[in-house]
Order: sequence, then C-alpha cells, then structure tokens
Amino acid sequence: MLLITFASAQITNNRGASSISDGFTSSQVAAKGSPFFLKSWSKGNVVDQNGKFLDQTQLIYNTYNNQLFFRKNDNEDPKLVDGNTFPGFVLNHDNQTYIFSKISASEFVDTKQKTKYYCIASPPYRKVIVEYSSDFKDPNASGWQSSRYNNKGGEFDQDTNVFVMNKYDKYEEVKLNKSSVLNFFADKKDEIKKYLKDNNIKLKEPADLVPVVKYYYSL
Repeated sequence: MLLITFASAQITNNRGASSISDGFTSSQVAAKGSPFFLKSWSKGNVVDQNGKFLDQTQLIYNTYNNQLFFRKNDNEDPKLVDGNTFPGFVLNHDNQTYIFSKISASEFVDTKQKTKYYCIASPPYRKVIVEYSSDFKDPNASGWQSSRYNNKGGEFDQDTNVFVMNKYDKYEEVKLNKSSVLNFFADKKDEIKKYLKDNNIKLKEPADLVPVVKYYYSL
C-alpha cells in the first residue's frame, strides 16, 4: 500500500514520532510546543511524481521527523503518506498556501542537509526555499530511559532556515539580514547593495529574498 495506517496517538506523542514504541509512555507530562508545521489539520493536496494533485484532504506535517499524515475527515485514523511516491504537498491555511517539495541532499552545499520536504518561498520560483524543522529538548536527558520513566515534559523548539541556489546550482544557507545576503552575492555586492537600497527591501520573510535573487541572476 502507498499509505500506511497509524493510530492518531502515534502522531502526537511527545517527540512527534510516528511510533509510540520510542521510549515514551502515555503517562508522561505533555511536552510544550508542537512538532507540527501548523498546529492543526489543514486542507490540502498531495502531489505525485508526475506533478498530479490528488483530491483535497486533511493534512498535517510533522517537522520533527519530516513525515506527512492525511485523513479524509475528523473521524478517520491518520495515515502516513509515502514520501517516495508523493514527493510534494500543498497546505491551505488561513488564506495562505504553502507548497512543499522533496529535495535531495545532493542539491545542497552543506553535506549535512537531508533529503526532505522544503517549502518553496515564492512558487513556482524554486531558487529560494525554506526548511522548517523542530528539535526536542528533554530536561532530564541522560539516555533514552530518562524520557521513559520521569514525569517532566520536554519542549519542542521550532527552527527555520532559508536556502538560496548559488551560481553552481547548489542550495546554500542565507540569513535574513543584509550582511549575509551581500556576502552570498559577493561577486555582485555593489549592485545588490544598491538594489536593496533603491527598492527599500526589508529582509523580514523568506519571500523578501526572491526579487533580490531574481535581480542577481538578471545581471
């Protein structure tokens, strides 16, 4: 089967894992924060290898373990989406659309990057992407047993990293500040600096980088 059935409890345990056999018990104090990109289920579509959108359904994306779950309605048990068969998905939430695509680790400068879902900052332009991830902080960590037998809950920490495709067709991390952007475009630093000033561009969101990147590649 392309979609594997999981009980709802299995996607909401304290470390966001897809299995409850990871050393955690249901009696543990609930963790703070959330392992999910959005805290609630959203309407959306999964996309197959041919770029075909499947019928709209309910989706939730776990950024802790890079897993996507779906269900047809509130009463149905969630199912795990096969990321190899469906390398993309779309989430529609609060009048915003998020498009995620599975990108290979080989496409990054940093060899530590993983093959996983990345969000396209300004679709369909793919030279600026965003990685959403989460870490779990265990206040009693001293081995896996510490999280199994204590009553203290940990906390999920959400993290966001932005990557821009460089002139060698590799994604490289760029911080959302002027200094980082100018360093990234060092060969056209003066032109980019002027462009930022002339267009009063404030680098607050990943999408703010898109016009800058487009301008760089037009030079």
